[in-house]
Amino acid sequence: MLKSLSNIEKKLHKDSRMEISQLKLNTQDKECLAKKGIKPETLEFQYVALREKKYPLELLAACHPHQGIQVLSKSKAQDLEKFFREKQSQYTMTKFVPASGAASRMFSDIEALQDETQLNILPPIAESLAKFLKKIEADLSCFPKGLVPFHYYSSENYFGETRNAFQEHLVEALAYQKDRDQKIRVHFTLHPDFYRCVEENIQIWSQQNSYPMDFLEVTYSTQSPKTEAISLDEKWEPLRVNERLLLRPGGHGALLKNLQEINSDLVFIRNIDNIGFHPDAEEKIFWSKILAAYLIKIQEKIFFFLRRIQKKENNVDFILELKNFLHSNFFYNLEDSFFKQDLEKQLSEIYGFLNRPLRICGVVPNQGQVGGAPFWVKDIHGNKSLQLVESIEINHLDPAQEKLFKNSTHFNPVNMVCSFRDFRGAFFRLEDFCDSTRVLISEKNYGEQKIRVFEWPGLWNGGMAYWNTIFLELPIETFTPVKVWQDLLKRSN
Repeated sequence: MLKSLSNIEKKLHKDSRMEISQLKLNTQDKECLAKKGIKPETLEFQYVALREKKYPLELLAACHPHQGIQVLSKSKAQDLEKFFREKQSQYTMTKFVPASGAASRMFSDIEALQDETQLNILPPIAESLAKFLKKIEADLSCFPKGLVPFHYYSSENYFGETRNAFQEHLVEALAYQKDRDQKIRVHFTLHPDFYRCVEENIQIWSQQNSYPMDFLEVTYSTQSPKTEAISLDEKWEPLRVNERLLLRPGGHGALLKNLQEINSDLVFIRNIDNIGFHPDAEEKIFWSKILAAYLIKIQEKIFFFLRRIQKKENNVDFILELKNFLHSNFFYNLEDSFFKQDLEKQLSEIYGFLNRPLRICGVVPNQGQVGGAPFWVKDIHGNKSLQLVESIEINHLDPAQEKLFKNSTHFNPVNMVCSFRDFRGAFFRLEDFCDSTRVLISEKNYGEQKIRVFEWPGLWNGGMAYWNTIFLELPIETFTPVKVWQDLLKRSN
């Protein structure tokens, strides 16, 4: 059922030898690749994917409430929040926050921040942003977005305090995330150039506030140079700058290896800029607990079933119990051909379906956001499943696919809880559950030319294609992204 990443790549290489033979690398290129640990066949895979730009997914239907998306009543949500508090002392937990983005996109329009007259009528956070811009006096593309002042507090308890996104993520984790080891773990993935300034900022902040920092364990990692990728210029040749091959970060899909290194039972995944303003963050915290509780309940049931299968329990009543579980939780229906097999083969197939990493993905009603959405899809191997799909993964020139894409009612805010331990306690090897055909190919401006850019399968898209996935509807209030600095004016008091 699961396809090996290495086998898929080998097939692509075999089918595209003519294309590959056109890729010309000089001695300097080969030395650069060797230094970064990039294998020639990896570069060949990127080159073929960039030139062909295939669409390996076929949309079957958009997910809607009760049709691919689970919806909770108020009482059920409250029960799950209580369940999390009862269970959290039995699990280790880490919040995993991709945070390598630069601040440059936030400040494309800064005239108001340079006008003292306008600053006088804007919320206090605007003055903090103006001071920040004067202080750094640097190219914002070289400065992490997470260090930009996000929130100014004028309430009695926090009067005059300004927090950036890194600090807010830590404050939020302190509110609910203490685990079995009495630790509150937060892991940030950073651009290598940002590592030192982020670490120093958090160290200074932790020494200056009164939060219970003894419980906090903050760790960092960077994308491996092995995951960097080529782009194609307007002549469809590898992009070069001053005759040197230009390698770019491979997108958030490159963080799959970083995620693998997180040795926790539960992993909360959130983007750096999706963080609430205290006390508005209470809603976000409440639903983070619910996502985790939902996962724990489902996982306990999955482990119970897998142990029964392992003990060779094989009767018709057990098969019906499994059938109902798959339908009610994953909207997965066993086809008629499944029941024509003997009981042993039926259980073997269900075992393969259940014994995978698990994620509970929060989705919110779409109010015009640009990004991924939940769908039923069919991949190139014929597998039908629930997936988070990015717009660039779809052939919008196909009228049927475009109509299905526009029929989506919900949006992926990157708010999920994952577990990649199996029922024996070992960690799954995550690359075995990635669909490497779902690379992200896009076009971007580079100087005066358009280039074609390669990114590895998105971390929560193709990177988790063969995980078991449940979509859970969250209130729109839990989605508080910051794309431009003006977004911050709406939330400071």
